[in-house]
Amino acid sequence: MTYNRRESVKVHRVPGIGAIVIDKTGKTLFNESFGTLDANDHNARPFTNDTQLFLWSCTKLITSLCALQLLEQGKISSLDDPVKKYLPQVGQFEVFEGFDKNGSPILRKPNSQITIMHLMTHTSGLTYDFWEVDKPMFDYRASKGQQSGTDALEEENEFQFYDVFFGV
Repeated sequence: MTYNRRESVKVHRVPGIGAIVIDKTGKTLFNESFGTLDANDHNARPFTNDTQLFLWSCTKLITSLCALQLLEQGKISSLDDPVKKYLPQVGQFEVFEGFDKNGSPILRKPNSQITIMHLMTHTSGLTYDFWEVDKPMFDYRASKGQQSGTDALEEENEFQFYDVFFGV
């Protein structure tokens, strides 16, 4: 196992690698890191056990497994449960329809509830406005000096990349 990782670093396929194995009691069974932060520069800063990484979408698998464990433990009753059962503020979301003649957003109550399964499959209707900068809500927030945020577009069952709830 160690040889293959070291060889990958040596032939410049990857810059640095770290691996740790911890048993269920918390005892560290294996802990090793090597390489650098730049595959093309062996004099670059070394990759260590303390190197911070952006995991981005790698956390989705872990979060999904956690949700399934909560289901298995009976802490959530169904993946079809409405999210507002556990996070009441989600029940206050409104759907963005556009703007009125004064440039104010037109919002309405959603026709359906967002479920855990919707969040896990990116079919909740929520999306980031900054993915599509030609959308009116992005322009509205920019004109008010507001940061990009989330929009409820009510396109349930249609894939929209949105992973904020994987952090919940």
